[in-house]
Amino acid sequence: MEEHGQQNEVLETQAQQEEAQVQEVETQEDTQPEAQVKQGKIMNVGFLDLRGVRSAEEFSRIESIMNVGMILVQEDQMAYVGTVPMENVGGIVPVPVGPDVKILSGQMEISGESLAAQGDENTILVLAGQLILTSPVTALKSQLVVAGQLLAPRASESVIGAKLQYSAGQILYYKGGTPRMLVGNNTITADFLEMASDPLTLILIGDTRFTSEVTVDLLRNKVHDLVLIGNVHAPLRLHGALQYLASTKVGDLIDSEAAKETTSQE
Repeated sequence: MEEHGQQNEVLETQAQQEEAQVQEVETQEDTQPEAQVKQGKIMNVGFLDLRGVRSAEEFSRIESIMNVGMILVQEDQMAYVGTVPMENVGGIVPVPVGPDVKILSGQMEISGESLAAQGDENTILVLAGQLILTSPVTALKSQLVVAGQLLAPRASESVIGAKLQYSAGQILYYKGGTPRMLVGNNTITADFLEMASDPLTLILIGDTRFTSEVTVDLLRNKVHDLVLIGNVHAPLRLHGALQYLASTKVGDLIDSEAAKETTSQE
């Protein structure tokens, strides 16, 4: 009984931490745009929420918007937004007037259960930035707007598809299991793979290199699923295995040995 109680405390603590992370991100996004609008020029922002700018006069104070990944507005603001000079803006995401809007932004990892807890039937959940679900979503009440990159288990596809209201980003799926995510410049060695007691679900985001001692047999035995986002450098003999194992691949697969030969000749 004591062991079960400790496990429940751990699960509750994990859920509280995920909820706190979501609330912190929402607070940061809600306070940022107002300060930027007062400055007249808005630039170099990943996600911009302009729902609080309500009139044509207020929009006229915005001199320009530059280098912004995504802009969130209400549907009745679209005519006003069109009057603002823009350059290098990824997209404009309109949401209906009335429903509660919650924003998850930045780079986050949360469970499917935590996502499902973010609101009810009257909530629009805007996913901006990069969100990785570590477990399937089995039920979802909120409507979804994807304005960034969502990575979820394949078992969540029907639930997410049914609630998807608008997408201006990417929705990618992996086969399942508990993912191991590496972000940035990654090097996958034979030693790393051999440490795995069970086949891995590897999510590799950034520039990834597979070293020469990695073999096809090692990949077959130690990797259950691959999600490759970014360029992957590997010996040509591994390319077939990597392509076969990858449920999602966004980027180029480059022959690392050929690149070395070219460099040495120069």
